[in-house]
Amino acid sequence: MEAQTVTDSTTPAAEAAPIGPRYLADTPRSVTIPLQHPFELNGVEVREVTVRRLRGFEAKHFAQASLLAAQAGRIEPMFPGIDISAEGYSALDDDDVYAIDEAVEVFLPARFRALGALAEKVQGSKEDDNSHTGDPLRA
Repeated sequence: MEAQTVTDSTTPAAEAAPIGPRYLADTPRSVTIPLQHPFELNGVEVREVTVRRLRGFEAKHFAQASLLAAQAGRIEPMFPGIDISAEGYSALDDDDVYAIDEAVEVFLPARFRALGALAEKVQGSKEDDNSHTGDPLRA
């Protein structure tokens, strides 16, 4: 009978192993946006914000939270791929929010881009219908 060797999980090789996935494609997973209007919040300077792609589980949670917010008439939740607290996000200048929103567009999952295009198409058809009736308030 052969003796089996048990490997201790605290070996140097195990300690050096990266935590989390290592993505193999060459596509960028994040971008850092330098703020045009940096600020200090609670003693911490905020000069840049990192925006990253969502993982599948995060995307599903964000989609569900967005739908629930829409049904309740609330503002859409903050995109979870933005590396800033909600308090920090609310302190951002609108020019910086715009730059971050543009970066978010790049990292939106394909299903969100498709839904956005469909929403724009539906909104465009409603506007076309309103222009024929002459009543801008009629949907």
